[in-house]
Amino acid sequence: YDDFSIATIHSDWTINTGTWNISTNTLFQSDQVLTNTNIYAPLTQTNSSYLYHFKMKINGSGTNKRAGIHFFCDNPTQSNRGNSYMVYFRDDNNTVQIYKCTANAISAPLTNDATTIPTNTWFDVKITYDATTGIITIYKDDIQVSTYTDATPFTSGTHISFRSAECEVYYDDFIVSKTRTTSPIVTVGAAPTN
Repeated sequence: YDDFSIATIHSDWTINTGTWNISTNTLFQSDQVLTNTNIYAPLTQTNSSYLYHFKMKINGSGTNKRAGIHFFCDNPTQSNRGNSYMVYFRDDNNTVQIYKCTANAISAPLTNDATTIPTNTWFDVKITYDATTGIITIYKDDIQVSTYTDATPFTSGTHISFRSAECEVYYDDFIVSKTRTTSPIVTVGAAPTN
């Protein structure tokens, strides 16, 4: 969880590319030229079900503005985060897309679904991923806007990464939830496995 309410970016996050800052209690990326910005954080993801939940706002003067998230990344410093899934919201053509990156090579869009992306307006994003079934489902403002089933799903990842291209983007209230057994062992501390 990160609500970006402190004056500087939390030390769990690493800036790889882009101009990332905290602006009015939100994470803000301001470089509108780069086509692949990257800020990432460690997050152990295993063969389970996950919910990635955050708010996002896309703005800028370009004509191909897009932003989203990589999850189940195994190499966050690579351009396509090694092995990962990516969800992209495209502001200028009002679509949401799911991609799969394998050995740092990005697929063609696995989905390309129409949804209204309101420029310079906050919207809520929820992404569910079941590493057992391979089902990825995307919700915008609590309405399902895209789904895809991967026949050979990734079952582990070490990081998550926000990504944008040719736009300003704001993120806020980032939460990741994981399914647990009926009697989970919950550890507490600074390690990314906690």
